[in-house]
Amino acid sequence: MGLVKIGQWALNTSKGVAVSSRCALAMLKVYVLARPVTWSGIVIHIVLKRHIHRDSQDTFAPCNPALRIAVLMTTLSRNASLIADRLLSLPCGSRRMAGIAGPPGSGKSTLAEVVVDEINRREPGMAALFPMDGFHFDDSVLRERGRLANKGAIDTFDVHGLRHMLERLKRNEDDVVAVPVFDRSIEIARAGGRLIARQTGIIVCEGNYLLMRQSPWDRLKPIFDLTVLVEVDISELRRRLRARWEGLGLDEAAILQKLDGNDLPNGIAIMEGSTEPDIRVINN
Repeated sequence: MGLVKIGQWALNTSKGVAVSSRCALAMLKVYVLARPVTWSGIVIHIVLKRHIHRDSQDTFAPCNPALRIAVLMTTLSRNASLIADRLLSLPCGSRRMAGIAGPPGSGKSTLAEVVVDEINRREPGMAALFPMDGFHFDDSVLRERGRLANKGAIDTFDVHGLRHMLERLKRNEDDVVAVPVFDRSIEIARAGGRLIARQTGIIVCEGNYLLMRQSPWDRLKPIFDLTVLVEVDISELRRRLRARWEGLGLDEAAILQKLDGNDLPNGIAIMEGSTEPDIRVINN
């Protein structure tokens, strides 16, 4: 399975626009042989998977999840618009759920927020944000388990509580659902920190481990209708995380412990251990 670098054709097909088979094959031939194509500041990588099918009018039409898209994050708003397009194009008979995953410092939270803002700009009240961080174990629990220094690692979250909440939100049976929200200023998850109403048609969940292949995290991906993985080079990730901890006033020893003892190993595990997403965003 190779990455084929395509410009506007990728944008069109990602929105479900059928392209004639002869034209599509010709474009594939040209772009496979050519250098990477930049279109309006974006390089789009399309991974053609086995589900591309031919319809009755001899066109190749993408069927979900036929296309896997990787976007070089050059413009945040443009990438958010692309994801919003995909979500709004999904069948609207039931609540649509998106999962945006990535390492700490990758930009996934910012991307998720802008996606929600973009959807609500087009259709006010349609989307809500649901961060995974509200399912951190409390510090007292982590202290008892000897894992407080590793807060943020995959075993420091209530994965089963998160899964049940995602399933409840997906069913959309209640008039309103209260979800926990992590308060970073005091390092505590606030129960009922955000309300999601039944009329909310799209929920964007963001968090580090949403797409992990290991059990029991692998039970999360089937809940989502669209998945996104945000990736970043390790050197750039180190720079961003160092700046984050310096901004919080940590000394050099504490910063190194955070970076090499927790954050970077977690980030590498996320990028290596996540399953194939529908959209892959490279945010360097």
